[in-house]
Amino acid sequence: MFGNKNKAPKMPWSVQLLTTEFLVDGHTDGDDPTGPWFLHVQARELAMATLTLTGASFQPTAAQNIAPTQAAKWVLPSTAQFVATIPRDEASLAYCASRNGNSKHPFPAVVFSASYALTGTIMCPSNDLDILSGYGTFAMQNVTIDCLAPGARLKGLTAPYVVLMTLLVHGIVLNA
Repeated sequence: MFGNKNKAPKMPWSVQLLTTEFLVDGHTDGDDPTGPWFLHVQARELAMATLTLTGASFQPTAAQNIAPTQAAKWVLPSTAQFVATIPRDEASLAYCASRNGNSKHPFPAVVFSASYALTGTIMCPSNDLDILSGYGTFAMQNVTIDCLAPGARLKGLTAPYVVLMTLLVHGIVLNA
C-alpha cells in the first residue's frame, strides 16, 4: 500500500583491484559512503576512504609463490599504494560514466605503472596531459594490461575502463 515492497535489493558491484603484486576480484557496495571513491577521477589526493571487497579472490600477477586464494573481505585504505581499480559490471561502469564525465579528452597511450604496461586511451580532464600532475587518479578506456615483471602471470587482461593511481606511474608513451 505504501511504497514498493517488492523492490529488489541493490546488487553489489563487481570490481577488480590491481595492486603492485596482486589482482583482486570482489564485490563492493555501491551505497557504501567511501568505497566508490576508488572509481572517481580525483583532482587531488584520494579522499580518506576504504575500499572493501567481499567474496574476494586474489592471485599473484608475477612469480610470487602464492596460489590463488579466497578471502571473505579484502580491505584497502586510500592511503595504500595500489595501481588501479577496474569496474566489472554495468552498475559500476555506469557509476564511472556519471562521475568522471569531465575526463573527455582522449590520448592513445601506453602507461607504465608499477610493473605493468597499460595500453589504451587516457581520458584526460584537459587537452593537455600536464594537468595529470595535480591529479590523484585518472581514467583510461579500452585497456589491455600486461605485467612486465619476471615470471609474469598476468598478460592481456582487458577492461573497458580503468581508474589508475597517478602516484605509481613511471611514464606515459603517447601513441599520437
